[in-house]
Formats: sequence, structure tokens, C-alpha cells
Amino acid sequence: MIRPACPKDRPVLERLYRTCFSETADYTAFAFEQLFSRADVPVAEVDGVPRSMCFLLPFVFRLGGRAVRAQYLYAACTDKAYRGRGLMGEILRTADNWCRRADRAFTFLVPASESLFSYYAAHGYRTVFTRAKVLPGAAQGALSPLCSDGAYRRLRERYLSGDGCMIQSGWSMSFTAQDARRTDGMLYTLQLPHGPGCAVRSGSTVKELCCDRRDLSCAAGLFAADGVQDVYTSPFLSSGERIPYAMAKAPEGDALPFSQGYCNLLFD
Repeated sequence: MIRPACPKDRPVLERLYRTCFSETADYTAFAFEQLFSRADVPVAEVDGVPRSMCFLLPFVFRLGGRAVRAQYLYAACTDKAYRGRGLMGEILRTADNWCRRADRAFTFLVPASESLFSYYAAHGYRTVFTRAKVLPGAAQGALSPLCSDGAYRRLRERYLSGDGCMIQSGWSMSFTAQDARRTDGMLYTLQLPHGPGCAVRSGSTVKELCCDRRDLSCAAGLFAADGVQDVYTSPFLSSGERIPYAMAKAPEGDALPFSQGYCNLLFD
């Protein structure tokens, strides 16, 4: 049976999340504290116990000069002992129904592994969100690991205000900042030859670099000198190779309102 989660389900769902994603109890509590009350949470119940779940979180995209509402399908997981019974397929069908009911244009998700792209494709999802990897050049400028959530959002809007780009809300930007700090990362302001930029680092990866396209390689060079291995940016800022990142699906029978977009800085 598929039903909406209720507050009393939270301890069971936290254990399911922690087990499926090998997260610490501390990080799991943080994620649920931030997201559980903001999301629609369908659960697949077997013998009175939730055995499969996901979060459906609201987001907004720019399309054709207007704001389009969507939902992000996050933390899709099933108890290992109950896999192969079609529970996640039921969760995905429920996400379609709830998407239409909430008047959202589409559901999108980030597959946790390359093999899952084909799984979600079989359920009607298309790979429409990509990101570009930036190769480091000669380092120029300076990094300042002091960027506030608000400053980051303002700089991000400067470079990612076109069609197909996800708009970061205050709560999602705050979550991103806290998540980065919990994974040996930080938000940065960059002083670069053609103007300021910003970036989010998580461990040895820069998840998102936003700056003038002429400064991408020198900004990546700054991070490389600081031990970063991979730097990613929006495909709208770089002419480099587009790497598949996330998938989307409109409710059954509807067409997606775009053919390509950008939705990085999610809870992947």
C-alpha cells in the first residue's frame, strides 16, 4: 500500500535512509530535520511497516520568462529485504500522480549511479539535465572561503538566470551550505579577471562554479592548486562536453516543457 508518511513514521524512515545510503546517524538526523516537513513523502507499506520511500521537494525553474513549479524526487530507497517486489515502481507512479495533483510541471531526480539511468528511463524519465567539467588552466585571482548563503544566491543569479535553470530558494541554499560544511567543503567567493564568481566545494569536488565563462579555466586552476580534483559548472556557461546529471518526467501523458536544463546544487 502506498500512503503519505506521517510524523510517527520518521524513526523508521530515518533507519531506512541511513541503511540504504550508508549515512551516519548525525547526518541522517540533519537531513530529516531540514527536509521531512518540507516534502511530500510517499511510502510503500508492507505488513504495516514502511519499506520504500522518497522525498518530493518543491523547486522552481525559469522557462520562457516565467516560473515553472516542479518537484525533486530525492532519497528514493527500498529496504534491501523487500527489493524486487516493484515497490519503487509504485512509488514512482505515485510521484507522477502527486505531481499532477500539486499542479507541478514535472518530477526530476539525480540517479545515484550510472546504472540507474536505464532504470529510470524504463519508467519514462529522460536525461535533460547536464553539467560540464572544467579543466584547470593557469590560476589567476583569489579564493575567499567566506561566501554567505545570500551572497552566493545573488552571484548565482548573475550567471544562471536563463531558461532551464533552477532557482535556488533560501532554504535550499541554506541546506547546500550546511551540507558542504558537513562534507569538508565550503561556499566561496572568487575574485577573477572578468569579475566576481562563486563556487560550492564538497571534499575534493567543486559541485558548482559560477563565473564569467572567460574565467572558468583560471578559476578551476585556483581550486586545483588547493587540492580539488573535479570542477563542474553549468553547460550554459561552458562549451565543454555535457555530462549527464539528472533526469525528468512530466505527469503521464504530458510533455516536458524543455529539452535541456540545469539543476545542480541538489542533495545528490
